[in-house]
Parts: sequence; C-alpha cells; structure tokens
Amino acid sequence: MAKALDPAVDDFHNINGNLLSPGPYRYKGLRGPDVRARITTKSDAPLDDVFPGAKDGPMRMLIKDRGVVFPYTPTIMTSMQANYGDHRPIHSNFTYKFFQNYSLQDITITGDFTAHTTQEGLYMSAALLFFKSAMKMGFGAKDEFRGVPPPVLSFSAWGKDWHKNVPVVISNFTYNIDGQTDYVWPQENVSSSMMPLKTTFIIQLSPTYSTRSTRKEYNSRDFYNGKLLRKGYQ
Repeated sequence: MAKALDPAVDDFHNINGNLLSPGPYRYKGLRGPDVRARITTKSDAPLDDVFPGAKDGPMRMLIKDRGVVFPYTPTIMTSMQANYGDHRPIHSNFTYKFFQNYSLQDITITGDFTAHTTQEGLYMSAALLFFKSAMKMGFGAKDEFRGVPPPVLSFSAWGKDWHKNVPVVISNFTYNIDGQTDYVWPQENVSSSMMPLKTTFIIQLSPTYSTRSTRKEYNSRDFYNGKLLRKGYQ
C-alpha cells in the first residue's frame, strides 16, 4: 500500500480561495526542497498555455504546480539499456562485443489517488483529465490548435540523483478501480462525476530528448560529475 504524506502538514490548502496541491515536506520544523514525484509542463510554462482552457475546468486545481504532484508515494520503474553488437570471427572460439548505443527506457509510474475530502476528489478529477489531455493532439475543424502534437512534459522525483526535469511524453495511461471501493460526490452539485475513494493511476512515460539539446549540452565530463543530472539526463 502506498505511503501517504503527513496529513498534518501535507494536506490540501485553501489560500485566498485557491485550492492547491499538497505542500512541501517538513522534518522537525525544517522545510526542505519539494522533491515529490510530479509531472509538469516544461520550462515553467503556465499550464493554461500548454492546455488552453485548463483554468476554466477541472484542471484549475493544477494551475499552481503546472501539472500533477503525486499525493502519495508512487512506485517508479526505470530501466536503462546499453546495446552491444556481436563480432563473430570465422574459425574463432570467441565472440567480441562492440558498443552500439544507450537509451533510457520508458518510465512506469504507479500511484494512488484518494477522494476522502472534497479537495482530494477535485484533485483526482483534475489529474485524470490532465493525463488524458497530455496524450492528445489538436484536432477538429473548429480547433484553433489543430495539428499541434501532444506536449513534451517534465518528470521529476526525489531529486537529481533519481529524476530531475526528464523530458517525457505520456505514451500510456491506465487507471484501475477496485470493484469493492465506494464512490462519493466530491461536490454537492450532483451534475459532477462521482469519484472512487481510492484509485490507482498507471502512467507510462517515454523519455523525449531533443536532438539540439543533446548535441549542444551533453558531454561526458559534465555527466560524470553530475552536472547534467539537473537537466534531465539519466
């Protein structure tokens, strides 16, 4: 079962009428950097610029953080692969390896969302729409953004040693609802959707580096000394 954040500190705040996501970690009164797992827009781009109209719907809950901050500790599966070819000389007892390429494989995140309070239910609804929206292009005769592909987003979790500003696209989104769970109305307005008290979101992220940034930024020395970890290189 996923570990919840400290409800005394990391609850959903309501400041000046704005519903916000959970606050940063605290330990013995000290406030550290907020390194919770999150999927956000790149380069501090406002959410409404990437998803026009977001501020007028359920995703308004995500405006402050520019995306989804996982409210519970998710399971993150990351794989890195180095590919080698074989050189097989005739009349030899040995096969020799030669390096071909390296790649960061798809990242799979499994995270729980709950709806025990109104704010949690609204945040679940916002996250659900965010993940659906991030997989779609602009389309339709009346769509002024028709032809625009799904956005490249930014994934971070637990600091630069793990994942920091990794450029990703969402290639798969699955949600699982236990048939034994109860449903609630997050708002008194019954025209809204019911939300399960608990659901699990499974998000598959495909790392998407630009050829320009890799050509101009990457060098072995800066990777070996850790500087490039802050820029999303893994």
